[in-house]
Amino acid sequence: MTASCTGTPALTSADVNTRAPAPVAVLIADDDEVTRSGLRVLLSARPGIAVVGEAADGVEALTKLGAQNRTHAVVIAYESGLVVPGFAG
Repeated sequence: MTASCTGTPALTSADVNTRAPAPVAVLIADDDEVTRSGLRVLLSARPGIAVVGEAADGVEALTKLGAQNRTHAVVIAYESGLVVPGFAG
């Protein structure tokens, strides 16, 4: 590894090839706490997935998405009709 112009170590091709890929950061949104809990357990057990947050409604989900800069995917549990209060359509 060599130093970059900013003083931080620069990555070489050997460094890139030996690093594990970053996990997919997931936010779970559902109005039912049991559903969120079950999804958290299932997703957290999978290698390569990190649950970074949960939301009980659409407003909370959007607030959390805006507050953090690390979410790659949002899981919204769908059950016959509108899924999460605070989202229309």
